Amino acid sequence: QRYSCWTLANFLRESDDEVQVPQVMLRLDMPMVVKEAMKRHIKKKDVQLYACGALLNLANSDRTMVEVLLSISAQKDVLNAMRSHPYEERVQEYGCAILNKFSSVPTVVAKLLHSNTV
Repeated sequence: QRYSCWTLANFLRESDDEVQVPQVMLRLDMPMVVKEAMKRHIKKKDVQLYACGALLNLANSDRTMVEVLLSISAQKDVLNAMRSHPYEERVQEYGCAILNKFSSVPTVVAKLLHSNTV
């Protein structure tokens, strides 16, 4: 699963088609696949690193994708990865970048402030 997350992260980072990528990823249920890998392999730093990279690239691909990620509570998985690997610089870097991306969408901030999701 480490390499699956790595491949997904690279695919999303290198894609030029910003419209099609989120739609394809949703159809393939990629956010849930990444989320499941993070849960199953919380102790594996490489899985967490590549999964955070994949989530970051998903979040960067489309504003709607940010809402999709939050709807499946991806922020909890990111925070768990950061807590489980506090000395892994890139996990922390990607985690902070994802959380920053989540906080850049006003409707998302409002939802987070009025819920118990973090």
